[in-house]
Amino acid sequence: MAVEKIRVDGLKDLRRELRAVDVAFPKELRLRTKKIADGVAAGTAASFASRGGVAPKVAASVKALAQQTGAQIKIGGPRFPYALGAEFGSVQYKQFPPWKGSGPGAGYSLYETIRDRRQQIIDEYADMLTDLTAKAFPN
Repeated sequence: MAVEKIRVDGLKDLRRELRAVDVAFPKELRLRTKKIADGVAAGTAASFASRGGVAPKVAASVKALAQQTGAQIKIGGPRFPYALGAEFGSVQYKQFPPWKGSGPGAGYSLYETIRDRRQQIIDEYADMLTDLTAKAFPN
């Protein structure tokens, strides 16, 4: 299964430097990362809601999670056992859309949202890091 990742080189070192300035900065990093992830989660939920079949039911399960080291979008869970079928499709079960494979084009809502917003996510994260570092290191 393809995993959509946007990697930030040097984030570990930046977190260490932020913590050395003030222990509140790493928490602020997490909160700001969560805000960016919330935008991706909202787009993903809207995408699920706009599709047919069981996909609209999955929209309620979309959640953004964030740590200082990164963010994730979670879909599904015990109340939504059909979430992965709605996202990736199926060869066997006809209530889901056709399986798109496990390559770069996989996914219907979450992965599609990440692909569509990739540059926007990168730009928002870069702006956030620029703002945060300017605040932490004003000179």
